[in-house]
Amino acid sequence: MENYRQIITAKIEYPRRRQVFDDSMRIIGETNCFDVFYRRADEISNFIKWIMELQKAGVRFETGEDEMHFKERVSCCYNINCLRLARYIHGVSKKRILTSLIRLRGSLLDCDNKEEVYNEITLLKDDYINI
Repeated sequence: MENYRQIITAKIEYPRRRQVFDDSMRIIGETNCFDVFYRRADEISNFIKWIMELQKAGVRFETGEDEMHFKERVSCCYNINCLRLARYIHGVSKKRILTSLIRLRGSLLDCDNKEEVYNEITLLKDDYINI
């Protein structure tokens, strides 16, 4: 009975949660506001956790790709946008720049591009320190 409730709840909630996820993916790719970036990253993380919990309970979703590819794609997208935001902060903002760069670097997700993005943000941080 509990699994049936989860399936019904998922069918009702999925379209709205997916819309928030899709909007959040778009927004982290566009925003230059540090706080908005992190709020939307939290929305993305919450959606993925929700999907994974339901899948563990036996509820299946059609995302158009397998779970590992989906998580890898989202993680790589997040990391690339961390770098984009780090470059923006480095070039424009002098307020809280060091803290922001360190926070972005520390929030990178495990995927194929993590080391590369980490190194590039470190270069931006080092460049700021040497100014």
